[in-house]
Amino acid sequence: MSYEIVRSIKVRNNKVFIIGSSNNIVPKDYSEWECPSLSKILQNEGNDALEVEIFKAYECGNFQGRSIKKYVNAKERLFYDKRFSNEYKKYDWRNDYPYNSKELNEVNENRGSTEFDKFLLKVLKAKSPRGWYVIYSTRHNRYFYYRKGSHSGHWISLKKATKFKYYEQASNLKSDFMDTEDWVIQRVLS
Repeated sequence: MSYEIVRSIKVRNNKVFIIGSSNNIVPKDYSEWECPSLSKILQNEGNDALEVEIFKAYECGNFQGRSIKKYVNAKERLFYDKRFSNEYKKYDWRNDYPYNSKELNEVNENRGSTEFDKFLLKVLKAKSPRGWYVIYSTRHNRYFYYRKGSHSGHWISLKKATKFKYYEQASNLKSDFMDTEDWVIQRVLS
């Protein structure tokens, strides 16, 4: 499935411009283009509706990339922040629903509602929690460092340890490794 790797989104003269590249083009050719559908939403419904529509594109995977922290952080809040993750379950299409099931149809109806838009706007405007979580080994008296996309990690000082915004992120990573009985997830305030 194709998606857009987004580097920036700008509004000029009441039009929305995106700098991005399709994921299935090699070498990557990042170029600026006007997005007529987003421009129309901005002109007819306003800035909040535009923000929600862009966030929907990130949430469903049509827009990807870590350049625009506002949407990336909001997407993390959707999945990991307890204030929102439980409510998000009724809109989450990623669950293992059988094709054409009643549950999947209900999720699709929920995603088309104005309540979903209001929920996404609330998540967008919320602040991320302060502090970090780190994985600590009681056996090594060291902290865990993990490079994203790697299948291994190593033990290091707290200063260079991998920091997670949410407990669930650290817990999910910890569950991918064997012999983790002596690993502890600690909260670090900074």
